[in-house]
Amino acid sequence: MNRAAALLVVLVLALAACAPAVSVGLDPVGDGTVVATAEAASALYGANLALVNAATDDARCVSFGLDAGCVLGDLEAGELATVVVRLSPAAPPDAVIGCQLFGFLRPERDVGSYRFFPCRASPR
Repeated sequence: MNRAAALLVVLVLALAACAPAVSVGLDPVGDGTVVATAEAASALYGANLALVNAATDDARCVSFGLDAGCVLGDLEAGELATVVVRLSPAAPPDAVIGCQLFGFLRPERDVGSYRFFPCRASPR
């Protein structure tokens, strides 16, 4: 294999390693309701969703002050997890709902595989 081809292979592998394991989005559905959706491109272990300025009645979540936290558990490759939220009653009227997903890329849950994935949008 010549040098240029080897460099191309290394570049492709490096870019594939940088691909996000999970995409997380906030999608407004009307009436002040927002759906937080996590879609796993590859497995994510011990997934937790942190929501800012949000309240929810989802059994996987607990609200505290202005915010909420949800334990989603292990997400298999291709799996979708959704949580329906609304603006927290304690939040100022101009507040924005935000979120962040945390989890491990390897089932051993070693510190080196811990990652966070910010939401791609914050609707008002």
